[in-house]
Amino acid sequence: MIFLFLLLSLKVHALSPELKIKYPLSVLTENDYDIIKEKDLRYFAKLDDPGTASKRDGGHVYWQCTETRNVKWSCGEGKDHFHAPELTFTLSGVKQFYVSRHNYEDPFCLDIQKKFFQITSGEKYLCVGGSGGAWNSKRNLKEWTYEIVKTKRGCTSWFEGGCQ
Repeated sequence: MIFLFLLLSLKVHALSPELKIKYPLSVLTENDYDIIKEKDLRYFAKLDDPGTASKRDGGHVYWQCTETRNVKWSCGEGKDHFHAPELTFTLSGVKQFYVSRHNYEDPFCLDIQKKFFQITSGEKYLCVGGSGGAWNSKRNLKEWTYEIVKTKRGCTSWFEGGCQ
């Protein structure tokens, strides 16, 4: 009985083997904390061919999940009151840097930041979907284009309809 209790309490929150086969390389972290659902993977698979993911060509949306407390959000560097929203965190000793597709006027960037804090407040984990993942040796980090941030509470996406 104790063994069964321990087994249930050690629940692994990873995609099923079927989803890993159906959407290869879509989730790069071992654990998705029950945040990513098949409908999320299906939506982004419609935007490109997941078969190209093994080529790491930067077109496919890759998901990475981490503890929310490890993620730093900012409206980034900019000029003339335009900034690009940025997320940074470290996984397995490698800094992950996500930046928006465009710079925004300060008020809009702050609105995106507010939405980010609304969906992450009180949440232990989040998952970020992005394209790219190129290694920047000068900055010693991986660079991604931010597409979506999701928690169990909600999500925010660059693409309309991206939050399923």
